[in-house]
Amino acid sequence: YTDDEIYKNSVALQGLTHLEAEDAVVLCLQSEKKLDERVLLQEKKEVIRRSEILEYIEQSPPMTDIGGLDSAKEYFEMYNNQFSVEAKEFGVEPLRGVLMVGIPGCGKSLISKAVSASWSLPLLRLDVGKVMSGLVGSSEQKMREVISQAEACAPAVLWIDEIEKS
Repeated sequence: YTDDEIYKNSVALQGLTHLEAEDAVVLCLQSEKKLDERVLLQEKKEVIRRSEILEYIEQSPPMTDIGGLDSAKEYFEMYNNQFSVEAKEFGVEPLRGVLMVGIPGCGKSLISKAVSASWSLPLLRLDVGKVMSGLVGSSEQKMREVISQAEACAPAVLWIDEIEKS
């Protein structure tokens, strides 16, 4: 395995418990006879799917499918390789977050999806409306669980949809 393959496989296993990672590796070795990032990522997707609040988005359009938003596309393109081994060795500090605010229909959701595709990172959608609950303390507990799951899957694009509901 090359250093890049080892890195990609280790990133694919991040966020899984020890048992889940072990199961993913065994499944991968049985089916592919080698470690395969795609199979390992599929196991991570299954863990996310069991969550009631987070959603794993499969299909994302490429950045070239977006009309306009040239400044935003340029900005995100600058950080295209921020998680590579070379960037880490060079000392590049990856983005921690970007807040996009605008009127409905201006492309916030679309560019979130395109960033995920451009950076080859999983896209996790958080619907804030599902987090809110009438019971005191339950919304906070759900939010802690969601943040924990998202951090475990990092690096990933976390798309917080309809944040104004919070």
